[in-house]
Amino acid sequence: MLIWKNPTFVQLFSARLLSNAGDSLYAIATMWLVHQLGGSTFYTGLAGFLVLIPNALQMFFGPIVERLPIKKTFVSTQLTQAIVVLFIPIVAHFNWLTVEFLLVIMPLLALMNQLVFPMQSALLPVILEKEQLVKGNTAFSFAFHGMELVFTTIAGLLIATFGATTILLADAVIFLAAMLIFSMLKLPIERLNMEKQESSFGEYGKQLKEGLHIVFRSLFFVAALGGLIANFAFGMVNGVLPDYADHRGGASVYGFYLAALSFGILIGTLFASTIERFPLGKVAVFSFAGSAALWASAIYVPNTYTSLILLALSLLPIGATNVVMAAVVQSVVPTKYLARVSTVLGSVSVGAMPLGSLIAGVLALKIGSTHVLASPALGLLFIAFFWLLIPRLWKLPKSSEIQPEDFGLNIENPQLDTSTSI
Repeated sequence: MLIWKNPTFVQLFSARLLSNAGDSLYAIATMWLVHQLGGSTFYTGLAGFLVLIPNALQMFFGPIVERLPIKKTFVSTQLTQAIVVLFIPIVAHFNWLTVEFLLVIMPLLALMNQLVFPMQSALLPVILEKEQLVKGNTAFSFAFHGMELVFTTIAGLLIATFGATTILLADAVIFLAAMLIFSMLKLPIERLNMEKQESSFGEYGKQLKEGLHIVFRSLFFVAALGGLIANFAFGMVNGVLPDYADHRGGASVYGFYLAALSFGILIGTLFASTIERFPLGKVAVFSFAGSAALWASAIYVPNTYTSLILLALSLLPIGATNVVMAAVVQSVVPTKYLARVSTVLGSVSVGAMPLGSLIAGVLALKIGSTHVLASPALGLLFIAFFWLLIPRLWKLPKSSEIQPEDFGLNIENPQLDTSTSI
């Protein structure tokens, strides 16, 4: 059966579409407000740090996500985001809006996604067949980056025309619409982990430890470790892109650069079905090496339009490999462990991003935002060499042929397994 004939998938996809639209709209609006009110790359770097901190801590949410009622969690997070976003224009109306207020609000909004995204991802193998996972992940990634592309493209123009606080009113309505669709979901399970266990701190610690053992004693940890260094460099983008774009032309150009980032990832997801036909290890090495050269060229080329095109092209492999890797994780990890494993992997791979954003804001004051923004080229090059130098990563077969043993997974007793060698 086609995934688009699956009513549960279509509803989940539609709700994610709206939720991602809301996320994209407030992300660019609040970051631009921080840039305006703070007047320094230090504040945008600090804002990026605070927004990314929940991502780095997401592994602590894994055991919680598995136990939460799915539909109620979806509905409550969207309602909370609508209310919090609405506070910003209200506060601005009374001339009380400060950069400090935004620095408190932004991580609260980011925190909501640590419950929603892992839960949505873990639901895919429940509502789809194994052979549909790449297509399902492609659709979800397309929804995320598609909405990001649309709203980052127009958000800069809307901010320049109406002001950032005004468009946040519409953003609250978008979250309420997402909440309505989530409330109509009919799911085959109430929770991701239906095993009856007592809700206690000791049980939480046990489940967290199981997730850590599964990841840290498998090849997944090695792959995520490579991403950790690269994502430190990518964290710098959040901290300096507003200043870099401002020098190139202002709020509208900032929107165009964010759109280029989204467009590259978005189009890359469409190539996921193509690259899954080839050995994953070799695809990663060659594609990320090429991406490094394109990114560096994009930052230093003087023409803005050429810069935008090169930047989008540099992110095509990331969009494709992210989809394929998500499908690999979903296919080899049992559902009851999936949220734990996904969040631990997320924490390991993006753990350095907040620090990258914070350092970028300070470093840009000394050497300029352009040189700082070029650092992800080194991060991409690092991933290519890292996968090349680790034999088990370099020799990974096609994603459809990957088995749990290829990643050294032993799920039977995740706490006691010590047999895996990497």
